[in-house]
Amino acid sequence: MSTNLNSRHGERAVVHIVLLTAHDTMTTTLVGGVNIDLGSTAPLTDTQRDALRDSTVVLDSFGELPPGAARRLLAEPTPTLFAGSPWLRGHKAVVLRDGCAPLGDFTIRYDDVFGVDIT
Repeated sequence: MSTNLNSRHGERAVVHIVLLTAHDTMTTTLVGGVNIDLGSTAPLTDTQRDALRDSTVVLDSFGELPPGAARRLLAEPTPTLFAGSPWLRGHKAVVLRDGCAPLGDFTIRYDDVFGVDIT
């Protein structure tokens, strides 16, 4: 789910992302390594749903999410696979290759120790 919230500090963006890993011929969840087809219209299996939930991160523009990156993420389309799921609707997919994913002028990085970093 992606949300814009107004507060006394300005506009706040909260973006729910699912971290995935790109391999040569497939995309897998960051947690559990479950194969995911983002373009699929088939219902999620229990295994897929659990792995996608475990691979979800909430980013906040009042925290680790720079405002420009927030705008860019909010503009990204929701994958077809996510649109068919009530709880994934509005989530954004971030597909990492070698721990990184480009996002316009930004780069999203994931590290097992330090977590998500956006520069």
